[in-house]
Amino acid sequence: MKSVSKDDARSLARQAGMNPLLMKLFVGCLVNTKVTARDLVRSVSSRPADTLTELCKGGYVTDNQIEDGFRQVIDLLREEEMATLLMLTVIPGSFTIEAAANILGEVKNKEFGIFKAKNKIGILQLKNLVETSDTGRQDASSHSKRQERYTIHFLIRTFVRDVKIREDATFRKYYDDAEERYVKYYMKKMNKLNSLIATDFKVAVKQQEEDATNMRNAISLIRDKAQVYKSIEEVSSLEDILDILLNPTERYLYFKKRSAAEKQLGNVVNFAKLRSSEVVQLSERGHGIETLCPMVEEALTALSNLPAEQQGNKEVELAYTRCYHCMGDIFFERDAAREATKWLAKAKEKLSKFPDEKDMMVNILTSISVSTHKAAIDEAKRTIEPSGVKQALKYAKQAYDLRVELSGSELHYETPTIIQNMAAFHHDLRHYDEAVDLYKHALKILNDLKLAGTTKGFSIMKNIATSYRKMKRFDDALVYAKTAMEGRKELLGDTPYSARSVYMVGAVYMELEKYTESKKYLIQALEMEERLWRSGKPHSCDWDVLQDRLFTVCEILEVPETEILEYKRRVEEAEDISNHGKPAPRREFKLNEDDSSSDEEEVPRVDIRSLVTDATDLKSLLQKRKWDVTDTGNEAPTVLEMTICMGFFVVIAVVVYHVLYGRTTAEISDSV
Repeated sequence: MKSVSKDDARSLARQAGMNPLLMKLFVGCLVNTKVTARDLVRSVSSRPADTLTELCKGGYVTDNQIEDGFRQVIDLLREEEMATLLMLTVIPGSFTIEAAANILGEVKNKEFGIFKAKNKIGILQLKNLVETSDTGRQDASSHSKRQERYTIHFLIRTFVRDVKIREDATFRKYYDDAEERYVKYYMKKMNKLNSLIATDFKVAVKQQEEDATNMRNAISLIRDKAQVYKSIEEVSSLEDILDILLNPTERYLYFKKRSAAEKQLGNVVNFAKLRSSEVVQLSERGHGIETLCPMVEEALTALSNLPAEQQGNKEVELAYTRCYHCMGDIFFERDAAREATKWLAKAKEKLSKFPDEKDMMVNILTSISVSTHKAAIDEAKRTIEPSGVKQALKYAKQAYDLRVELSGSELHYETPTIIQNMAAFHHDLRHYDEAVDLYKHALKILNDLKLAGTTKGFSIMKNIATSYRKMKRFDDALVYAKTAMEGRKELLGDTPYSARSVYMVGAVYMELEKYTESKKYLIQALEMEERLWRSGKPHSCDWDVLQDRLFTVCEILEVPETEILEYKRRVEEAEDISNHGKPAPRREFKLNEDDSSSDEEEVPRVDIRSLVTDATDLKSLLQKRKWDVTDTGNEAPTVLEMTICMGFFVVIAVVVYHVLYGRTTAEISDSV
């Protein structure tokens, strides 16, 4: 007889969810085959969702054995019990009795429906087909009572769904109807959370945690089955909650597929809205103006072709506003601030007709503040016009006040973006201490919202490093620069903004006169810039200065002339228009072996907790520092300062672009 260690037994029991039916299946594998407990644990733990497949592939159990094991219980169910179980398998995560009642269609009388659903689930519990989960959050209406939650083990869910639907068309109808009710139920739930985000972001985030799996799955169904789920108004209004639930790639795919579906369905207004959101995602991925503007122009053309009687309708006007805002942000990010301001002014004018749309106005004010700031820069004379910065600060303060009015506090995910913009304005006026304080305050709010480890948080850290560099506090700058670089590379991969962060680390090491380390990161930045160019994306705005610093460091280190010539060749190829979007041999992007082995000391990461200030909100912070946002001084920065500033403004552009109309990925917001 095979011996099974306590650890292996516990692992198998956990994998079975302590479900007797599944434990019996695992015991059967051990008794009837040569497989050891250790091998079985490895097999079922690698990818839980594919456990049945893995067991069959490994020869531990046959399809017939699996079916026989499950059928001993499943086939004894009455048709109503089988239908109940099958309908509940549409839910991938844990669920409440209210969710079950809705998905089972027991909603005509809420109290009686919940009673019936509980009875049906109770029968399945007695047969070990549904389990009780005690991880439910505390009910909002009762501080002492917790909502009971239920789960169906993934092995049971997979078997019932795949086998029974295949065998009987009636069961397919049960499943499809339940899936539609599932999507509608969680769509309504997401819309409620979307509204709650504007007033109490922390509560909204907490409430979505338990149903995150179910909501993500509903989003996938909405995205992939556009012809089935045509609740378009509800679908197109979920952008804030999507920022929380989805990562950048998932958001991009969602908006791409949804905008294409809306276009095909002929829903012009929703197509325009979703197309704008799709463009935001593409912008964050580094696509240029030549790609983005035609996409928005297509949406504007579709809106203009609507019948005359629809023009002036609120939803149509808001769709126009969205597209104008999107165009403004595109031009801003591409260093055309004055053109950006024209588009944003059109958006602001459209929106002023609807004073109840305050949330949208916050985001337009945020965008127009940074475009006004950028327009105040005279690139030819390398100066900044103070009056323009004053106006930008006024717009930012209006956005801040309106945001706090709507939310009731600073704890909203858009507030740090607004404060970050104000910090950047102060930085460019050489108020570096004030800029750092504001940046850290924005980071503190993100930390309170549990968002410090997002692209927005890493953008702020990169900005703090920039201000510390101006203050010649290079050791402090290095800590923030490295933390930002690592976070951006992990979350964003190869983008112009990631390349800027890698360059920043190399630049700080150069100022610390640690030239070997500096060369290492400057070469990494060069490699990322090469990959960007070859993938059809633009270079970062640090591309020119990166080359200067790399060759300067090479001279200081007395690098062989042959190596310098090789770097120059690579720079030329990365600027050759014939190579733009043309994949290069893998060897061209191989890390330089000499640089990968530099003797680099460990640099600590940023401790967010150390950033907590005495001030509880921006007003207190402003009073503490005695800042007057209407009197920001009139100093003009030097040429060197302008070089840094210009890069800085791109950060703000992406922040605002990310926040697009208050409805885009706040998680990827303001990369610099």
